[in-house]
Amino acid sequence: MIDIQREDELFKISSGFVYFYTPMCGTCKLANEFLRITEHLDQTPQIIKMDLNFANQAAMDWQIQSVPCLVSLYEGEVQDKLYAFKSVPDVTAFINRMQEDQS
Repeated sequence: MIDIQREDELFKISSGFVYFYTPMCGTCKLANEFLRITEHLDQTPQIIKMDLNFANQAAMDWQIQSVPCLVSLYEGEVQDKLYAFKSVPDVTAFINRMQEDQS
């Protein structure tokens, strides 16, 4: 995962995945591990990671309701969001489904 610090960098992403978290969120730590494992699988795209505390405009524009949140972007628009990080296979299925929808 690529950890970015500046919110303006988010708005340069046209397509891909952005993972939002907060440092004190216990569930976010588990979700981060799921994503770290998922990234090692074939065909998994690079995931951008950002602390939601520093992404106020993105949170409003993309209607982020809670963390952890994995946002799928396609052509600059939010395609879908994942909030429930139940398992690595579930996260992988979400990523694969979003990639298929973009094809």
